[in-house]
Amino acid sequence: SAFEHLRSVVDSLSCADLEIERRCSSRCTSTSYVCITEHTHWAVGLWYLPPGACLLPHNHPGMTVLFKFLEGEAQYQSFDLGHPDQVHQADRFLAGVNYIGPLQGPQPVIEIQPLRGNIHSIEAVTGVWFLDVMCPTYDIHAGRDCTYFRSPPAAAEGWHW
Repeated sequence: SAFEHLRSVVDSLSCADLEIERRCSSRCTSTSYVCITEHTHWAVGLWYLPPGACLLPHNHPGMTVLFKFLEGEAQYQSFDLGHPDQVHQADRFLAGVNYIGPLQGPQPVIEIQPLRGNIHSIEAVTGVWFLDVMCPTYDIHAGRDCTYFRSPPAAAEGWHW
């Protein structure tokens, strides 16, 4: 399928392919995002997080994201949303731990789906580079606006938030 082909291409990418070292390595000192290309239905972006920087827990509602961790070391947390009928309950919603632990680049592509791994956070231990391929893109008018969340308790297990 076209999606599997795209996943294979993204999975094969490296920092050298994107000429990261030549373009940025010694000059990057703050969190940076470069939009490589954007279309109505998809977007490709390259992120850099310096040591100690963090992307707080956030979501990609109704989206599939191919997340390619290219280089560096980070702590990564991802959460699965509960059943769509149970997701929002007053000011809380159900989310279960998908993965909490380290990432060290390069890593195989992580596929973030609407209900699996859709809420995630990244805290850089060293400077890190990663690529996001989002389909479809954020669109506030279509109900796909990014929401940031407070982190759940570190030792939380099961369904919570």
